[in-house]
Amino acid sequence: VRQVAQDARDYFAGKTIHGVWWRLPGPFVIEPMDNSQFCKCDNCQQWLDETREWTGYSTGKNSDYMFQFVNAVTKELHKTHPEAEVLTLAYMTHAAPPEKVTLDPLIEVQYCWPVNRTGFMLTGGETEQELKLMEEWVAEAQQSGRKLSQWFYNTFPMETYSNMGINGFPGFFAREFAHQIKYIHGKGFGGIYHCGWGQEVENYVGFKTMYDTSQDTETLIDEYFAGVYGAAAEPMKQMYLEMEDAWGNPQNRPEGYVGTQELCWKYLGTPERMQRWQGLFEQAQALATTERDRKNLEIFDKAIWSYMKSGSEEFLQRMSYPLQSVNVPRVPNAGGDLTKVDWSQAASPVKSFSRQNSDQPSRRAMSLLLGYDDEYLYMKYTDPVGDISKLAPGSSGDTLEIFTANSRALPFRQFLFNDSPNDNWRAYMQGEVNWRMHVPLVSDRIHYSNSYPDKQTLEMLIAIPLNELVPEGKLLKTGDTFYMNVVRVSPPGITHPEDKAGWGYSVDTLASYCGLREMDRLAEFTLK
Repeated sequence: VRQVAQDARDYFAGKTIHGVWWRLPGPFVIEPMDNSQFCKCDNCQQWLDETREWTGYSTGKNSDYMFQFVNAVTKELHKTHPEAEVLTLAYMTHAAPPEKVTLDPLIEVQYCWPVNRTGFMLTGGETEQELKLMEEWVAEAQQSGRKLSQWFYNTFPMETYSNMGINGFPGFFAREFAHQIKYIHGKGFGGIYHCGWGQEVENYVGFKTMYDTSQDTETLIDEYFAGVYGAAAEPMKQMYLEMEDAWGNPQNRPEGYVGTQELCWKYLGTPERMQRWQGLFEQAQALATTERDRKNLEIFDKAIWSYMKSGSEEFLQRMSYPLQSVNVPRVPNAGGDLTKVDWSQAASPVKSFSRQNSDQPSRRAMSLLLGYDDEYLYMKYTDPVGDISKLAPGSSGDTLEIFTANSRALPFRQFLFNDSPNDNWRAYMQGEVNWRMHVPLVSDRIHYSNSYPDKQTLEMLIAIPLNELVPEGKLLKTGDTFYMNVVRVSPPGITHPEDKAGWGYSVDTLASYCGLREMDRLAEFTLK
């Protein structure tokens, strides 16, 4: 508390502080890192409230804990700067107002609205819960005179698609965006932090509405399309509005979770809709009369429409390839000791690994053996890398990554094995704990070794406990099924030039037409 209060004093004195990127005359910002892995001591744990841990991303489990700290810093700061303002977030596990502390009125709260990309159009579930929390903050601010601002997540869904390396369905929502801006303005919110921006129409309508919330949204949309596309405005506007409805209409979304690509191109950008939108785009091209209009259509094609068509075509191609179903043989009990596994009784699940998002065989003749006993799943991976000096031991671009799940959807577990001399490995729970990603899985029962038996071949031996293999600690036994992909991420030194992606690495997968962290095409495994 004393240290952060001193940082705040230095900030208001105009000093440069490490890690502080905001500037005067703004308030001093206090907010923990983007997780809830807080202190476990008894003194801190007494502030946690498990009764406020409910379904959804935004809860109140840590609200009293987090806000009492911000309050304590503010109290210390006000000893020397009685009028100083502080800003903090109502976010994730501290999204609800605190119940055990009364916040200083000079603490501005910025409410994080994670589902604003769909918001009012997709009512129910998390949307209703987050609106309820927002209303609680409004009521509290009306009593305390507190400043409120809003955090919007317009970075989604594109950030999700970029992280997955896929072309997804754009989250068009200009009318919904204007609705939200008018809504929070009416509730007394004084500002917006835009975490990313969306597409052109959202930007135009959003900025205009922030400038004057009384403006008519439909008029702004007409202005945009007439100003950008001229004589081609009408089919382009119709194309946009239909895409917006496809994204925001809850009737287009199935109940329960489906894979991201499946949602995008099976339910939203269906082949029928894509064909209709292609017709509208061709109409617009025929109607364009000026070079400027034609150029703007070309920009839309390159930025949006070709991107969408590529995503749809890739998905349909992937879906045309059959999903894999594999048996895992039982081997004599080895108790996790890799030196005692009878690999002669293990079996290979596939003839060959495939290049990412294809059915083409890997450039190198990689192989995998699988077996299980009462306690463990065993793997023996072999990679004829050739010149082992070109490997990158310990690098995130030189790993064997195993993705396991109870179904072809979130949550899943991710195990990463490096070919470093220290036998490095790590594991994560993805979407398993409060839907958070990249939560470390701690285990002392996973066994791993690697070697280069002939100086040209990498060999990895792995044993993963059956009760740690899939989410929720389900103990797998004979007859059970689970879903898995085994992925080899190769460094640039051993990657074929045609396979290079990102920073020069290549990806080869056990499951065909699959890539890193893609769940919808995991292979099904049965313990026989």
